[in-house]
Amino acid sequence: MIKFATGLALAVVLASSGASAQNVTELRVAKMKEQGAAMGALSKMAKGEEPYDAAKANQQAQVLATHAKSIPSWFPAGSKAGRAKDEIWSDSAKWQQVSAAFVTETTAFAQVAGTGKDPMAAGLGKVGQACGACHTPFRAPAQ
Repeated sequence: MIKFATGLALAVVLASSGASAQNVTELRVAKMKEQGAAMGALSKMAKGEEPYDAAKANQQAQVLATHAKSIPSWFPAGSKAGRAKDEIWSDSAKWQQVSAAFVTETTAFAQVAGTGKDPMAAGLGKVGQACGACHTPFRAPAQ
């Protein structure tokens, strides 16, 4: 919760202070790396590469759910930098739709991740699909 509050506060400060697109991009890259780390840890448990740990699964699912709610604030108008495609701003209706779907999936996932390996693995698949639904149209390939 502290990371979420800190990230949200930083995003608000950056956005309200007219901070550069580079600063906003650095924030969102850092937060997306946290998302990726959480997905990686959960994926290892789902695949059996690490033992299932209910507390860890719950903690990582909470990271995903908390961050998901903040993702739109990481893309303020004028922050077209990094791997973000212009479509985030030019097709904002679709962007809002996929962002909302990601929030829905991560919120549902946070309810089941700590209840067992099978429910966690099934929910993680849905989160991954929602994640990909955003990355495909709105994230440019790495260069």
